[in-house]
Amino acid sequence: MDIVKHQLLEGAYYQQQHPKDSIFLHDSGGHFRPDWLIESWGRDRKNSTNKIRAASAYVIGGLDPSGRGDKQYDGVVYKAFEDDMWSHHLFVKSKSNTFMNQKSIGIEICNYGSLIKTDSGDFYTHTNIKVAKDQVVELESPFRGNQYYHAYTPAQIDSLKNLLLKLKKDYEINLKRGLQKEITKFGVYGGFELSDDALKGGQGVWSHTNVRVDKSGSFPHPDLVRIIQSF
Repeated sequence: MDIVKHQLLEGAYYQQQHPKDSIFLHDSGGHFRPDWLIESWGRDRKNSTNKIRAASAYVIGGLDPSGRGDKQYDGVVYKAFEDDMWSHHLFVKSKSNTFMNQKSIGIEICNYGSLIKTDSGDFYTHTNIKVAKDQVVELESPFRGNQYYHAYTPAQIDSLKNLLLKLKKDYEINLKRGLQKEITKFGVYGGFELSDDALKGGQGVWSHTNVRVDKSGSFPHPDLVRIIQSF
């Protein structure tokens, strides 16, 4: 598959190789352009005295939420650093936090997350950005208190599936473990909730929501559930 290399500032990740056995899916919470998101991680690191280096190895571009912008980034996969290296992308309050970050690969999906529906029927992000109605998905029931989300695009879903299959091949990651197993056991919404297996460093593909109760992404979008169940 085609992957665009967009090198992250060296000081924003750890140039240490580690074996990988798991993948975590994140929503960016903003930035439909993957290059902007990667560059923001570099700026955060450059302007901070914090020793923690925070980033994900991959970013999948999305659409301008206004619906008027360029579609050239939709579904395009950017690589911020070599995926056998690592950076903090989980921030779990656990002694195993560093270990979990070292052995996992982070994938950011450019998405604005949960949305607020106004009385007039319009949708806004929590940062007051209006989102085009054709980019909104209404879940069957609320997830983490929200029923309306910025939808993943078909191009993002296709690219994510191809990237997961590539990483499965490269690192022999079992994609049937993690989310797929949790969904089978607890149902679609329960599968994205906090998971003891994930918190113990379980293998497979997970959502950030499986290890953080304060996160709502990646969320159970029907198309995301479909590809997770297809493995």
